[in-house]
Amino acid sequence: MAFYIKYLGVVSRFFSHTIRSIFIILSYDRLIQPQKDCVNILRQGSLSFQQPLFLDKCIIMNYHCIHVKYMRRHMMQYFLALLGAVALFFIYISFEATYLEPVHVNLKSGIVKADLKVALLADIHIGRIRVSAKRIKRAIDAENIDILLLAGDFIENAGQISSAVEYLGKITGGYKVFLCFGNHDHRALSGNPEAFSFFVSEIEKLGIEFLSNESRVFEQNGKTYNIIGIDDIREGSPDIAKALASRAKPSDMDIALAHNPDTVLMLPEGGVDYLMAGHFHGGQVWTPFKLEFMTLRKDVLCKSGITRGLHKVNGINIYLNRGLGNVVFPFRFLSRPEITFFSF
Repeated sequence: MAFYIKYLGVVSRFFSHTIRSIFIILSYDRLIQPQKDCVNILRQGSLSFQQPLFLDKCIIMNYHCIHVKYMRRHMMQYFLALLGAVALFFIYISFEATYLEPVHVNLKSGIVKADLKVALLADIHIGRIRVSAKRIKRAIDAENIDILLLAGDFIENAGQISSAVEYLGKITGGYKVFLCFGNHDHRALSGNPEAFSFFVSEIEKLGIEFLSNESRVFEQNGKTYNIIGIDDIREGSPDIAKALASRAKPSDMDIALAHNPDTVLMLPEGGVDYLMAGHFHGGQVWTPFKLEFMTLRKDVLCKSGITRGLHKVNGINIYLNRGLGNVVFPFRFLSRPEITFFSF
């Protein structure tokens, strides 16, 4: 308690000095005029019997005017420095939104060769993405992956469907791709079943498998993998029982794909081996004390401190991808766009 009282005292003194300085600067014209009057009277030699007192006032006025000039000069320097810092900050956060980070997660035991290599992308947000499709494709091609997973949030309105499909076509060619929708996709297509069907059909023309509460079998190196797509829990129509019932049995591994990480809380404990998700953007723009997650989001995991990376929740290994695109504004700060590569 004593620390907080001391802290409040320091803050209050800072604000009182700041207000005083601002008042002096704003009062500059009122302070400088009496000084000019003093100089004019002295030059005219028309001093009265109150000469000593008058001279004292002139000295005081002169001191204050010099002080104000000093304050104004330094305040201008501080202002220009602050303006420069703000400009540099905006240049950096604009640049970071283009700076793709490949993240490698090794989930295989020991040093044996991976049986399965998977890439995960999320939150493309085609209207505000700053990472080129060419750069993403180059990163994917360098890893020799087996499966590409796309965890939703491609568009924010139906008018972006063509741009999203074109972008997906540039990054998915030559790979086995599975995709689910996110809350922004459902919101963009809400009340427009024709646009929804059109988007899905255009996606499937690219050879991408759209998964909504269903699973597909992928076989590799003599092992069977279930890829389970679960619809968005906020804007979609998730059906966990249906999705899990469609799995092939027996299988060597169950990998679930969903947009919202809170899906892990709806699954049976240990119901799948892995859940791949996005949605949080890793914060997109870092704020102290996790203010974004505490004040702007209603999701459960982020409020418990789980916002990015690999975690174990409800007996399930869950990975939260930071996403590629951006919402609200095309900036990122301490949360670079991510493509994740898993070795199983």
